This record gives sequence, structure tokens and C-alpha cells, in this order.
Amino acid sequence: RENEIPAGVIETNLTIWSSSYISGTTYYNKESGRSGYNTTLDYITIQDVDFAIIPSTWGYFSATLAPMSATKSTWIGTISTDWTDASNWTPNGVTDTIQAIIPSTFTTTYAPLLPASASCRSVQINTGGVLNAPASGGTFTISGADASWSVVSGSTFNANTSTVLFNANSLTVGNVALNGITDFYNLTIASGTLVMPAVNSYTQIAGTLLNNGTLAAATNENTIEFNGSSSQTIPNPNGSTPGYHKLMLSGSGTKDLPSTLNI
Repeated sequence: RENEIPAGVIETNLTIWSSSYISGTTYYNKESGRSGYNTTLDYITIQDVDFAIIPSTWGYFSATLAPMSATKSTWIGTISTDWTDASNWTPNGVTDTIQAIIPSTFTTTYAPLLPASASCRSVQINTGGVLNAPASGGTFTISGADASWSVVSGSTFNANTSTVLFNANSLTVGNVALNGITDFYNLTIASGTLVMPAVNSYTQIAGTLLNNGTLAAATNENTIEFNGSSSQTIPNPNGSTPGYHKLMLSGSGTKDLPSTLNI
């Protein structure tokens, strides 16, 4: 509620944080992100929760609301569709250390169009928001430990034939949280990166899934669908529990399965 928010804290910047006990006096604090929010009804939702990893000992885990840590830029799209034009953002343009927020198209003149190469720490497409990849090709990199990809219900990522590259470089203290329903074309996981689809997330891949890191696809209840119209090779994810929680195969393209496939 508004009367519980400290002075100077912007309500729309609040997100969910968790703290896990490591040893001695050491705790690991993580920005867990959010999958949606409503400032009228005063709630924040989250999908990236694996209750199995919450310890049974009281005091070893806690969660709270706090402002986002990453420097954030919000798309205002008053000038053009150009992602690289700082005038289309507030307060500044987007770099690989910035969290990009894409609001509803009802609040902007233009929807953002990614260039052939772009990067940011995290991206969040809010309800009604649209993010367009180039008509052909292009690579969009999500970089940094505890990065996140959030496509809130009612929003859209138009992948075309682009590649989204997750490059968090942190297997031990962080990961890339994959939230919401996303239609990817090519999805690449870089070496040293752990990607964990969130609870109830739905990931569609029309092109290639290239996993050079770790894909923890069986940890949470989620669905990964390969729906390409061309031939697709289906890898067996290599999380601590190998395989998929739910795998769907669709589209007219041939699906080549691995010799070992866990579902």
C-alpha cells in the first residue's frame, strides 16, 4: 500500500528480492524480479520460484520488496523506433549494464526496433508492450549475473529470425531468469551461463537452441516448445536434473531427437 512505501521510493520500481543463508554470517541476496504488477490493486507477482530449494530451517531464507538494483531506462518512443537513440529513452539510452523497460504501446508513439546488434542487462516487456527484432537476423544479448528476461502477460516479442543470446557468466552465484511467454527464433546460452525457465513460463523456439552453458529446464514447472517450419535438433537440457519438465514439438519441420531425452 502507498502509505507503507518509504518516502522517495517509486512504487513502479519495486521488485522482489530474496536472501538465502550460505554459512556463518554470509547471505546471498538476489534480485528475483517480477512477472507483473498492479499499482491500483497494490500487488507484485513473480513466476521464478522453485519452492524445492527453499530450506526447511527457519531464518535461512527470506523475501521482501525493494527497488530494482539495476540502472533502469524506460522506452518512451517519442522520436522513432530506433533502439539506439537515447532520446527514445528516459532517463538515458540502454547499454549492457542497463535494465530496459518496455511499456504498453498505448503510452508511446513508436514501439522499439532492435538494431542488428544490441545488449542490456535485463529486459522487461510490460503488459501491452511490443519489442521488435530486425526483419532479418540480428543478435540481442542479455548480459551480467542475475540478468532476467521478462515478457509480462499481454506483451509481445516479435523475434523474426533474430538470435537472443543469454550471457550471464555466473554459474555459481547467479542465473538468467526466463519469465513469461516468449516466441524466440534462435536462442543461445553462452558458456558459463545458467538459464532457468520460471514457473509457468512458456518458451517457444522456431529456429535453433544452442546450449553452451547450462539449461535447467526441469527444475520448475514450465513448457518448452519447438515449433519450427524447418528441421530442428532437440537437445537434452543439462541442468542438475537433466531434461525438460514439459516438451512440445509442433510445426512442419523435422525434429531430430537426441539419443537420451529426459522429460
